[in-house]
Formats: sequence, structure tokens, C-alpha cells
Amino acid sequence: MKEEFTEELVRRAKDGDMAAKGMLCQQFKDSIYRMAHTTYKTLDAEDVAQELWLCFFEELAKYDFKAGVPFSAYIRTRLKWRAVGCCRIHEKKLSAERTADGIPDSRGNDGMNDMNEEDLHEFISRFPLTEMQKTMLEKRLSGMTWEEIAAERKVSRCGIYGYMRRIRKIFMASRDFKEIFAA
Repeated sequence: MKEEFTEELVRRAKDGDMAAKGMLCQQFKDSIYRMAHTTYKTLDAEDVAQELWLCFFEELAKYDFKAGVPFSAYIRTRLKWRAVGCCRIHEKKLSAERTADGIPDSRGNDGMNDMNEEDLHEFISRFPLTEMQKTMLEKRLSGMTWEEIAAERKVSRCGIYGYMRRIRKIFMASRDFKEIFAA
């Protein structure tokens, strides 16, 4: 019943009924804002939400009733892919900024991958890391690139970057780390 109501609203909105457009906006508002807030923490959720609203209205105009796909499923898929596109663009921008700022990219040397395995395990064990974080850090410090770790763990390169960012935060909050590297 709800899907039939949504389809009727879409028909009316495509015919220019502003009240129907407003009702559709209300119906999908929570989904759009939830999706916008699940992207990168460094990506402004309001910017993503604005991009998703643009996508919503563009796809509303393109929606074809004859395709046999309910509007709700159609629009959620389109919104998801637009959010993914925002994240990809943001990741490229972050990658370019890191490289421009002199922060090593995934092919860079972390300065610690010449440690032997025993020293590496001893160093990592000093910090309150989860097993997954320890594994990721060991792989990174052993010389694997983010792409290699991502392929091995079957996660995205952005996911690996997120792990490494959380590990850096733990290190920066650790007194041991500051004592080791303050000298």
C-alpha cells in the first residue's frame, strides 16, 4: 500500500504537483540525511546531503514507471551511488593533499619497516590496539602497501586508511609513544 502511495506521489510530482513533491521529500528526508552522515568524517555531511538532494530531483525527473522497478528501490540505489561518488572524489582529494603536504602515500616509507619482526611485535604490544589494528599495523610496517593490505583483507583502500588513522590517534594519545619519539 505504501509503495502504491509513493508511486502515485511520483506521478503527481512529475506532472508538476508541488504538494506531491513536498510529500516525497518528507518521505525520503530521513534516508538522505542518514546516508549523508555515514560518509567520511572529514567530508561535510551537509555538502553530501545537498548533493543527494540534487540527485533525488534529477532521478525523480528521469524515473520510468514502465521499467517495473518501484521508485523507492530505484531512488535509494541512485542515492547510494551518488554518495559513493562523493566519497571517491573526496578520497582522491585527500590523497592529493597528503602527497602535496609531504605525507607519504601508500607507496611511502613509514620509517619503521626496517625493524626485525621481534622488535616490531614488541613495539606494537606497548599500545592498546585491537588484534585487527595490530595485524594491519604489522603488515603496513613490514612494507606492504595499502593496496596490498586491502586486497589481502578484502576491504577498500579507504578502509585501510581509516584503520591507520585510528591507530595514529591511539599512538598520539599514548604516553609511551611520546616518550619513545620525543627524544
